[in-house]
This record gives sequence, C-alpha cells and structure tokens, in this order.
Amino acid sequence: MADYLKILTEDIHSAAIATLDARHLFYGISMLDKYKGTGWKKIYLIFGMCDESFSINYTAKIPENIDNGWFMFFAQKKLEGDME
Repeated sequence: MADYLKILTEDIHSAAIATLDARHLFYGISMLDKYKGTGWKKIYLIFGMCDESFSINYTAKIPENIDNGWFMFFAQKKLEGDME
C-alpha cells in the first residue's frame, strides 16, 4: 500500500508541475507579436520570461518614442534584480 501511495503521489506531483509549466507556452504564444522586431533581445525575453515580466510587458502602453525591445528588456532585467 505504501508503494502505491508513493507512486500515486509522484504522478500527481509530475502532473502538477507539467500543468504549471504549460502556462509558459500560452505566455509565449501571446507575446509573439510583441516580440517582433526586438532583434537579439528576443532570445533573452523568451527564456527569461516570468509571470511578472509577462504581465508588465503584455499590458504596458509603451510610448511611440521608446523602443519596445529595450523597454521590455529592461523591465525584465529590473524584475530579476540585476538593476538597482
């Protein structure tokens, strides 16, 4: 019985992790248009994305005189704590 519960617990844990990680797939799809034209910054923006950077970069109303790529890049860097 204990072995069965251990296996069941591990399966539930794996399913929960997969479900939580799947949200990044939807984040990425949502950001495809916003990341167009960001050049080399696109790689950093994709792989460094977290919940907070997604919400800021997706909803930000960036003025036309500000480069979108640099805005999103520095917003994400600030959230990582690399900038003070």
